[in-house]
Amino acid sequence: MIISPRGEVLAEVTSDDTAVIRTTIDLDQSGNWYLGQRRQDLLRLSYEGQGISM
Repeated sequence: MIISPRGEVLAEVTSDDTAVIRTTIDLDQSGNWYLGQRRQDLLRLSYEGQGISM
């Protein structure tokens, strides 16, 4: 289950099967405190930014 800092459920698995949940979150709505509390063995945080074209 993924829950926003405001308490909204953003995504969840409703079956008993093993599953992967993937969603995009707005990091401006969250602080490092929230991200620092995540379980390192269950969640991997990665950022794939868009390059700037010139």
